Amino acid sequence: MLGPFHYNQLHLKPTQKIKLRYLHELISPIMSMDEFIKVMVIDGCFIIELFCKDNNDELIGENDPIFGVNCMMSMLTHDLILLENQIPWLVLESLFKKIITPDHVNLPLITLVTNFFNSLFCRGVEICQEVHKYENLHILDLLRNSLGLPSSIAKQETNTLSNDEWQVLPSATILVEAGIKFKKAEISNNILDIKFKNGVMEIPSLFIQDDTESLFRNLICFEQCLPFCEEVINSYLTFLDYLINSRKDVEIFSKEKIIENWIDNEETAVFLNRIVNDTSVDRFYYFDLVNEVNKYCQRRWPRYRRVLIHDYFRHPWAFISVSAAAILLILTIVQTIFTIIK
Repeated sequence: MLGPFHYNQLHLKPTQKIKLRYLHELISPIMSMDEFIKVMVIDGCFIIELFCKDNNDELIGENDPIFGVNCMMSMLTHDLILLENQIPWLVLESLFKKIITPDHVNLPLITLVTNFFNSLFCRGVEICQEVHKYENLHILDLLRNSLGLPSSIAKQETNTLSNDEWQVLPSATILVEAGIKFKKAEISNNILDIKFKNGVMEIPSLFIQDDTESLFRNLICFEQCLPFCEEVINSYLTFLDYLINSRKDVEIFSKEKIIENWIDNEETAVFLNRIVNDTSVDRFYYFDLVNEVNKYCQRRWPRYRRVLIHDYFRHPWAFISVSAAAILLILTIVQTIFTIIK
């Protein structure tokens, strides 16, 4: 008999042995439990020792096969953020407590991990240390928490949106033409807390380098695969995809130091445009913000300003022509007034 209702009944003990035999025959061609544990221990210890050596140069021996080869660290950083390469945090933490002594390293595992990946985000800026408050599932989940939590955006309540509720946000270039200013957020512990008030959008700085696209792709996959997961990174990248459509949009962000770019501006625009392709966001955390910006753009002056800039001040000669016409009109009015007075 099958199922929990008949489980552990005395007369069904023989069938239980058959089930266990079938289970063994099913998994034995793939991997035995001993082999699985062996893999977890070997890979887990390797990762822990890697983080320890990265934190303390004195632990690096002569002719080290990792730290002695320039490209190895870059390759390992890339491999450690892949979703398919994740080892449960519970395994890493259990191994760390058993094998690491204060003489070897006197920092908690979370600090070692955040220090190791610090260069992935921004030079000289530490990753948010409040990540220890969260139950991290693995290293990739820890990085996700470091990037975006705690956040006022993530804490807000959202509802599943229907197609007719979605609003598209104009690109940064168009918003600038409408009079909106972009500003780097001075105080922010994460990349998610984008704010808009009185025509000014404050955006936390984002460090972009070669591994940034890989990191974000794996974070999106993680959010898409994990049940009941807050789609904060996916929402954030969808928001950036709205704002950045071309090289000019990236240049606006770079000028304001919102984006610290180690790759070409054109490459950045392409990467941000394609990264959310074939993904869906059920709960868009910037829905209210998009509506607020669009309402601002629909006001009379922002609309007139955009028409002036887009249609009349787009080229230097157009600006000169409009300016000359305005001056001529003013002189004509002044001359008319003087004529009437006389």
